[in-house]
Amino acid sequence: MVEGGKDITVRMLLNHTSGLGDFLLTPEFLPSLTGQEKRTWTPEELLAITPGQDPPAEPGETYSYSNANYEALGLSLEKATGSSLAELIKEKITGPLKMKDSYLATDADWDTGQQHVTGYEPNAERLKKILSGTVDLPDGVGFAGPERPDDNVDTSAIDPTWSWAAGGMVSTAADWQTFLTALNSGELLPKAQMKQMRTTVDAPEEGGGYGLGLMKVDTACGTV
Repeated sequence: MVEGGKDITVRMLLNHTSGLGDFLLTPEFLPSLTGQEKRTWTPEELLAITPGQDPPAEPGETYSYSNANYEALGLSLEKATGSSLAELIKEKITGPLKMKDSYLATDADWDTGQQHVTGYEPNAERLKKILSGTVDLPDGVGFAGPERPDDNVDTSAIDPTWSWAAGGMVSTAADWQTFLTALNSGELLPKAQMKQMRTTVDAPEEGGGYGLGLMKVDTACGTV
């Protein structure tokens, strides 16, 4: 589905050395990201608009974080198992750990009877300044939603489903802590897989390294 895909391994997708760039700020996707365009994207469609890394890199050569890697991983999981990603998450993680308030979002309808945190993003003027070193946004391009104080926009109604395997989970602080404890204690994965997960490649843009879906950062308080 992507250029050079035959040379990309699962490990390269997990540690972001696949050579794939990110679809996030492409002209095709930006209107959906900001909620200006209401469109439901499939993982296949997102991979189709994914550019290569800039500067170009061969698979396995250079770290560069990309949501496209996780979209490809989600498709690979579904093809290998015959189950949907939502089913796999429930079967392998949220079910066994009794995480009753965690699920993969399928739309932006939060009328579930449960309270959801309100999401905010900067307005168009602030957004342009923030992204100036990454992308040159046209004047007036910003997130859709009601205006809020301090040059913010309420973005709670924007469809989050594009993120899918790249982070489309709804959860609570308690459930999240349950997951992190189970993951880091070895309850979810055997020792051999834990060792692989924590084997990192250099990730200068993150201030440390990146393992298999895991970031390693050196801080003033130690390594996390």
